[in-house]
Amino acid sequence: MVRVALCLTMVIILLSCPVFGEESETGDQSQRIAPQCPKTPLEASKLAASDVAKFKKMFFSGTWTGFQHQFRSRYGSCPDHIKQIYLESARHQMNAGPPRVGSFQVPVRK
Repeated sequence: MVRVALCLTMVIILLSCPVFGEESETGDQSQRIAPQCPKTPLEASKLAASDVAKFKKMFFSGTWTGFQHQFRSRYGSCPDHIKQIYLESARHQMNAGPPRVGSFQVPVRK
């Protein structure tokens, strides 16, 4: 009798856990998928600088086109003036450093 009660409680617990787990995962995914838009131009330029640094760290030979694709997927619904400031700051950050030479490229010698 005790075994049956334990088995039934285990089944009830196992059936109820995925429902709660799915709700918390969808809440976390919505925050990850749709980050908030910057409210001020200063915030947009700071966010652009940090995003460019993360992008360069993740993708060693990342291109401007790749960064723009990532930008459109994250901040596509932001206001136009904020998007323009963000992209202008990011463009300056992407072109600021010297070109990187990877192990697969031969440096140009004069």
